[in-house]
Amino acid sequence: MNQAFNGIIKKNVSLLVLSVFAVVLLVTSVSYAFSQVEDRNTENQVISIGTLDADLTSIDGAVEIKDIYPIKEELLGDDNKYTFKISNNGDYDLKYTIHLEDNTENVKNDYADYEPLDTSLFRYINYKIDNMGKHNLEESYDSETGKMEIMNGILSSDIEEEHFIQFWLDEKAPNSMIGKVLSLNIYFDGVATMAPAKMTLLSLNQKEQKSVPNFENGAVTDETVEGLYEITDDYGLGYYYRGASSNNYVKFGKSAKGQDMFWRIIRINGDGTIRMIYDGDEAYPNGIPNENRIAFKSGWNSDTANMSYIADDQNSPIKEKMDKWYETNIIGTGLEDYIADRIFCSDFTQTSNIDDEYGITYGAYSRLVTNKNPRVKCSRQEDAYSVNDKEGNGLLKYPVGLISADEVALAGGKRGLANMSYYLFKGISYYTFSPMASSDDSTEIFNDSLNGTTLDTELGVSPVINLDVKTSRSLHGTGTASNPYSLD
Repeated sequence: MNQAFNGIIKKNVSLLVLSVFAVVLLVTSVSYAFSQVEDRNTENQVISIGTLDADLTSIDGAVEIKDIYPIKEELLGDDNKYTFKISNNGDYDLKYTIHLEDNTENVKNDYADYEPLDTSLFRYINYKIDNMGKHNLEESYDSETGKMEIMNGILSSDIEEEHFIQFWLDEKAPNSMIGKVLSLNIYFDGVATMAPAKMTLLSLNQKEQKSVPNFENGAVTDETVEGLYEITDDYGLGYYYRGASSNNYVKFGKSAKGQDMFWRIIRINGDGTIRMIYDGDEAYPNGIPNENRIAFKSGWNSDTANMSYIADDQNSPIKEKMDKWYETNIIGTGLEDYIADRIFCSDFTQTSNIDDEYGITYGAYSRLVTNKNPRVKCSRQEDAYSVNDKEGNGLLKYPVGLISADEVALAGGKRGLANMSYYLFKGISYYTFSPMASSDDSTEIFNDSLNGTTLDTELGVSPVINLDVKTSRSLHGTGTASNPYSLD
């Protein structure tokens, strides 16, 4: 008997709890259909259905707790601990539930000296999982199903988790529990699930990779040959291309001149939409400079003290030209039906005194110049430009914007590096959507080289749009220059 029992008064209560593992894996999906599989009463079970492969493994064997006594939680120690692992070795995420089910009626003949424990006494059977807090079986018990849900979560593919559960008798357990038996089956229910961005990723025949790139360096080779990198944005977990990517071409629509419009995918947003930047009237190879790879040229604002895209309900010159471009090339063509309203972040979070050269620097400066840590989750709603999207500020007329400096860094751009290899190189400098810094005599916006550009400079402009989820998952092709993704 554990030393934790010493020094406390024990009631004459004897309880047998016998737990046997069983697994029921239920698999449903909007886009995928699997058969239901049931496997019961084995300690270690593996269920494989298509590319879903999950298993629950008993480490300590079947739980068998005999003659347990009332005890304070803090004195429990490692008594009656049962350890198990949940593994997901498949391609799909697993949305799982672990629950207990009263199996006493089926095994009562095996315990002739005991009587079945009534459900009214479940309140005295305590348990905790991973030492995270006390619960009792009554709290979890569903009288209609007879099940007690004790744990749930989502297990990503290629992930294994280890957990443990402990049972003990509450100090207030009545003597009426003497000689009772409770048998519990533990069930592992799983539903194949997939995050929206991952569904789009697979529809593009792309993979994911878990590593994190070194943002101290630019990306001059295709760093996503092994898969796209993960990034969390305002809509969830998404994926981005980096370096000299050769499989992120999209042919989408024709310009007002009747020419095909080509785009490059920047990233898959967390909600499964695709974010892409205009790249000209043909599928230009990486490293080929061409002025046609931008849509038009513009200064940001003639007022060098005003860095806002829209200020006091007044559009900046670049905003006016962007709206005109959208009206000319998108509105009335049917293309607008495929475009989603998603935010474009212009981060005006001030970070003073980071660089003696400037009086004020802004959010992207500290992330990219100082810390080398880009992000795409917008810090403030007032800086999140949108038309009607609830995550944004509602100031845009049309769902079109510019690439952010953080997205340039994710793609492989680096301040001080003339990167002519990565997919964002166009041969002409162009604006991003990110303010950089301001001082008494200078106000600057980040350009595509992650250097500062004063507001009155005429630079290139490459519009950025987001394809809606249905369109994103309906694209055909391989994404290469010779076979770009398209709706054709």
